[in-house]
Amino acid sequence: MTLLRLTLVTLLDGVGDAARWTESDNTLAVGHGDVVFVLAIDISDDSAVNRDKAIALAKEILKGE
Repeated sequence: MTLLRLTLVTLLDGVGDAARWTESDNTLAVGHGDVVFVLAIDISDDSAVNRDKAIALAKEILKGE
């Protein structure tokens, strides 16, 4: 028996040049210029809270660039 795991990925505007949120593992991947980084945020059982914190942190990181 083969199990198929679906992953919800959301493309985000306003974070770097390109960003995507992966709900299943609470990660935010951000691309900006020639820089790419991934944040894994797990501070809440609510994925939306984790996503919002990851976005805020990514924007702070990009300010320093």
